[in-house]
Amino acid sequence: MTHRTLQYKVSLNTNQKQTLYRARNFAHSLRVSRWIAAAEKGILTEVDMPHSADARIRCTEILKQPGDFVRPPLENVDRIGYVMVCDYDKIEAERLADDFISRCRCHLRSAVPAMECSL
Repeated sequence: MTHRTLQYKVSLNTNQKQTLYRARNFAHSLRVSRWIAAAEKGILTEVDMPHSADARIRCTEILKQPGDFVRPPLENVDRIGYVMVCDYDKIEAERLADDFISRCRCHLRSAVPAMECSL
């Protein structure tokens, strides 16, 4: 009997959630992706992403660099980054991905250069 099988059986026998088992074996789980996007046009200065120890959050990536022009998404190239989540429950995976994205913060500066006025 493998270690994973043993954990699964112990979990079933004690009526506990299979969180530990699920966190280690996502081979047959559902995958959900959510994208980080700008709410307005500007120059990206920084992206704050939440720290999470949840093993269901499998991958996060920032695709843009500080100094890049960003805008609300019109096409795929407008995406700033993403999170990928795995879980056996679709609703829970979507909730976790949405929650992660809602805690991301994009810091922008104006895309319009300051103009000097002279008389």
